[in-house]
Amino acid sequence: MIKKRICLAIDTTSPTLGLALHDLAAHAFPCLGRIFEIPDNKQTDVFFPTLDRLLKKSRLRRSDLALIAVDHGPGSFTGVRVGVAAARGIAQGLDIPVIGIGALEIIAWEAAGRIIAPRVTVAARLPALAGDAYIAVFERSAKGAWKTTRAPVWTTEAKADVELAKLARAGAHLAYIERADATPLFPQGLTPHKFTAPDPSALARLAFLKCGSVPSWSKFTIEKTIPIYLQPSWAERSKKPARARV
Repeated sequence: MIKKRICLAIDTTSPTLGLALHDLAAHAFPCLGRIFEIPDNKQTDVFFPTLDRLLKKSRLRRSDLALIAVDHGPGSFTGVRVGVAAARGIAQGLDIPVIGIGALEIIAWEAAGRIIAPRVTVAARLPALAGDAYIAVFERSAKGAWKTTRAPVWTTEAKADVELAKLARAGAHLAYIERADATPLFPQGLTPHKFTAPDPSALARLAFLKCGSVPSWSKFTIEKTIPIYLQPSWAERSKKPARARV
């Protein structure tokens, strides 16, 4: 029997549980199964039963997995930990590579896929604490190369808007997830692309871009896949002052 080469993408950084299975060996990297829903119970309780259900429905086994791609944050502290721990555990158990990709990059990548222009700049913005935001900026070149031009940071919404206003004047696009308790107002000139959560299929396709069809086990190891929180937890804040924001 020929061993299948499947990429499992995991996103647990929001209330939505995202899992996707894509075929690394097939043309166009097709999706073989996908779950993108808010579970009835805690993600810690439903993650593995949901994964097993998806594998069974897709007629696959865990042993068919050849790459794990996980959204390693920022996002919900608990959600980020759940996803990264699960990805590392599965990868270690199967002795396969794993790659962590951030939520900001995932939504920016998906937004870029909607844009026809060959060269595009996409700012990404996620809600953090009240009055705060996570932002990053990415660019697709005329030749299709994808790169980070502004590393992810945690900042205030006011400072984020100042930076977004500069990008608006340059014709940038904005990928964002809306805060649950308020509708944001963005600087004029930005072309907005709204998302409810990072899509696991977008994560899988971005992982394919970064890793190729035959991912390197030595390059994409569990030691390199760590949670990206950007801001301290509530427990850390109670012990010492929060670190300076950009």
